[in-house]
Amino acid sequence: MRNPPNQQPVFVQMPHRLEADPDEETPAELRALGQRLRGQIPVVLTRTIERNNTSGLQLGPEVEERFRRIGEISTEAVASWMAGASPDEAISVGQEVWAIFGQLAAQRAAPLAEVTKRVWRWRDATHEVLAETATAHSIGAQALERARWMIETSLRLTLVQLCDYFDAERGRTDQELKRRQDELTFMATHDTLTGLPNRALILDRLQQMLLRARPTKAAVAALFIDLDNFKAINDTLGHIAGDEVLQVVAARFDGLMRDLDAVGRLGGDEFIVVASDISRLAGTEPVAERLLDALRKPIALGEQETAVTVTASIGIAAADHGSAAELVRDADIALYQAKLDGRNTYVVFEAGMAEAVQSKLGLDVGVGRAMTSRSPRLSTSRDRAA
Repeated sequence: MRNPPNQQPVFVQMPHRLEADPDEETPAELRALGQRLRGQIPVVLTRTIERNNTSGLQLGPEVEERFRRIGEISTEAVASWMAGASPDEAISVGQEVWAIFGQLAAQRAAPLAEVTKRVWRWRDATHEVLAETATAHSIGAQALERARWMIETSLRLTLVQLCDYFDAERGRTDQELKRRQDELTFMATHDTLTGLPNRALILDRLQQMLLRARPTKAAVAALFIDLDNFKAINDTLGHIAGDEVLQVVAARFDGLMRDLDAVGRLGGDEFIVVASDISRLAGTEPVAERLLDALRKPIALGEQETAVTVTASIGIAAADHGSAAELVRDADIALYQAKLDGRNTYVVFEAGMAEAVQSKLGLDVGVGRAMTSRSPRLSTSRDRAA
C-alpha cells in the first residue's frame, strides 16, 4: 500500500559529480530494478503530481510542463545509472534538466524553496515506486537499498548544486535588471544625443546649488548659451552634420567644467552651464570667455572633414538666492541682449535689462512673463527669431 499523496512533483537531474557504486560491478538485480524503473516513469510522474495537489502553490501551465520534463529526464537518468550506465553517462542523459533549471532561475518562474520541495517530492515518489517494483518482482533488499543509495547520493549533491545554480543565475539576472534600470534612469535625465544632463536634471542641480549657497551667500551662476549659426549649418550640411556639431560642442563645453559645475543641453542648439562658488572679484566673465574660446577651433565634419566654425551668444545671471527658474529667466533675458549686441559675445544680466530688451524688440509682453508663460519649455533662438 503506497503512501498518501504529499504535495507536488519535482525532479532532480544527475549532479555533475557522483561517487562510484560501493561494488565495482552492478548486480543483476539492481540492473533489473533500473530497467523496470524506466518503464515506471509515467507512474513516478503521476505520484509526484498527486503530491502537488495538496501543496497549495499552483504554477502556470508552462512552468508545470517544465517540471514534468525535469521529472521525466531525471528518472531516466537515475534509472540508467542503476541499470549499469556509468555516472558520466547518466549525467549526459540529464543535461537538459540543467538548462530548464537555468530558465526557472533566470525568469524567476518558481521560488527556490518550491523547487527544493519538489526535488524531495520526486525522491519520495521514486522511492515508493522502487519499493513496489522490488516487491512485485521479488528483487532483494540489498539491490533495493543500493538503488535508494543512488537516489540519495544524487539528491544530496543536486540540492547543493541547485542552490548554487539559482544563486548564480539570479545574481546575473539582478545585475542585468540593475543595468537596465540604470540605463532607463540615465535616459530619463540625460540628453540622448550628447549625453549631457537634460533640462530637468540641470535645473534641479541649479536649484540644489542655490540652496547650498544660502548659508554662505556664495554666488551661483547660470550661463544660457545659444549657437549663433546652427540653423545655417543644418540647412546647408544637413541634420546629421548638425547633430555632429552639437556633440562636439557638448564635449568641448563638458571638458571645461570644474567638479562643482555642470553643463546641460536644453534642446535644439541651446545649452546651459551652471556654476557654483563664483568669485565675486573675478565674476562669471572668465567662464563665458572659456566657453567662447572653446568654439574658435573649427569642427571637422564627416568623412570629408568639412570644417565649420561655430559661434555662440551667452546670457549670464548670478545670484546667491532665489530659484533656478528666476536665474534662468534672467540669463535668458541677458541672452536676448547678447543677440542684439551682435552675437558671438556674452552679456551679464542687470536690473532694468528686461524693459530695455522689451523696448528694442517691440514686444507686447515682457520677456520674463513670456518666459514664464511657456514653462516648462525654455525658449529657443528660433522662438525668439519668430
